[in-house]
Amino acid sequence: MRRKNGDGLVRNEELVLVATLNLHTAGEQSYHGYRLNQYLDEHSSRLVPSTLYRILKRLQEREYMTSHWEQNPDTDQWRCMFELTGEGVKAAQEVAVKPSSQAFPIAWSN
Repeated sequence: MRRKNGDGLVRNEELVLVATLNLHTAGEQSYHGYRLNQYLDEHSSRLVPSTLYRILKRLQEREYMTSHWEQNPDTDQWRCMFELTGEGVKAAQEVAVKPSSQAFPIAWSN
């Protein structure tokens, strides 16, 4: 399916990208989808998990994020952990300073 905005990021992708930058800046280098959704819930609005994971997949396809599997030491369950790439940090910083992103939870400053 062709995207309406071409190659640009849509609002929810920008929201997730800036939220991941905030977690990255706060010292959380990798995080799972549930943690990211907790952060979004605390600072703006929670996304439906299926929407969040589709966004994370698209951000990985753009090489803004990477993922790896990690075993939770408390429960021994495996979970997919995400982290920003260098390109992802640059893209998130660009989105964070856009005037249209002022409704986003921006903790990062240049």
